[in-house]
Amino acid sequence: MRKVVAMLACAACVAEKPPAAISPPQDVVISGATTDCIPSFRVLVSGVHIMAFDPVRHPEILKLLRAMDSVDVNVDGNWPKREAMYSQVLKLADSATALSRDTSEAGGAFSLRSPSRDSILLFAYADHEDFYYEYKMVGGQTSSNINIDMAGCNLPPDAPVFVPPPDTSPVLSVGLTCAPDTLRQGDTLSLVMPVPHGQFLAVEQPSGTWFYIIHPPGYSNPDYSAVPSASFREMASYRLPTDIRALPRVHGRDTLEAVFNEPGKYTILMGEQLATDHGPPTANCKIAFSR
Repeated sequence: MRKVVAMLACAACVAEKPPAAISPPQDVVISGATTDCIPSFRVLVSGVHIMAFDPVRHPEILKLLRAMDSVDVNVDGNWPKREAMYSQVLKLADSATALSRDTSEAGGAFSLRSPSRDSILLFAYADHEDFYYEYKMVGGQTSSNINIDMAGCNLPPDAPVFVPPPDTSPVLSVGLTCAPDTLRQGDTLSLVMPVPHGQFLAVEQPSGTWFYIIHPPGYSNPDYSAVPSASFREMASYRLPTDIRALPRVHGRDTLEAVFNEPGKYTILMGEQLATDHGPPTANCKIAFSR
């Protein structure tokens, strides 16, 4: 009888034992760098906002980003369409509850921490250009180190990182005056600048494509600059004809193209480090062009 009572008491002890605690999901860390490129060099980009989302909870963000992939801005009428979609995705991303957020530091470094899950949607953007963004799906069960290629450069992982040369000539001012403010084919734009000034001169088309007219060696392939950048820094004035041809800052377009080839508003930019979004402020002026 005592043995039966003991067995019942033991069974009761087992029944009263609290269940084992379930370990919470372990956090994963997604770190890496945000980069851009100039021909065969990677450029580390700071100031990029990176966000991690659960794609199951925020399918509308992923759906909109994928829809933007199919909008070719080179087709008439698609520029405002993509512009509206881009504004919408920024609004969604900024207001949605993210798993983690960070902004890339000097050197492009970022780090995001999230509870583990099957997959994580990364979305990165900055205000450097009209459509300066990238997104990718990554595994969310283990920590990883990735590169976010903001410009679709598709360079190999071992591509060298561009290091700006030391500045040996001080930039006294970034003032820039352009005249006239309206151009037609065959006209010449006159630029007036303080001396010395920045080593870059660029033109941004109405569609958003950039052309480097003047730049230091190594910024384009083939290497093309209208005049040596060192000489340009000491020029108080420069005449820019509307029939100028240059290389667009677009991956895969490596032949000289007409810079002024579409009607609309153009932005002329002059500065010290236009290629990396770093360095002293840039000067710019806007002009209208018509055929």
